[in-house]
Amino acid sequence: MKCDRGSSLLCLDWREICDGKIDCLDGGEHEKYCLELYMNQCGDNEYQCRNGMCINEKFLIEANINGIGGQECLDRSDERNYKYSGSL
Repeated sequence: MKCDRGSSLLCLDWREICDGKIDCLDGGEHEKYCLELYMNQCGDNEYQCRNGMCINEKFLIEANINGIGGQECLDRSDERNYKYSGSL
C-alpha cells in the first residue's frame, strides 16, 4: 500500500489501517475502502469493532464488569463504544 508519511523510513503499521485517522500525507488511501469492512456480519453474541472485526461479547462484558479496561478491538473502538447493560 502506498503511503507517504514524510520519510521513507516511516512505515504504516497495519493497526493504523481503518482506524478512522488519516496517517498518510498523500490522501489517506489506507482509509478509502474501510466501509466495505463494516459490511461484515457479526454473530448475535459478538460486538463489531469499527474496523469490522468481530469480538466475542463475553470478553467485553468481563472486562467491563471487572474494570479491566483492556481493549479487545485493534482499533480500540470497544473502549469508547461498548457499554454493558445486560446480565451474565
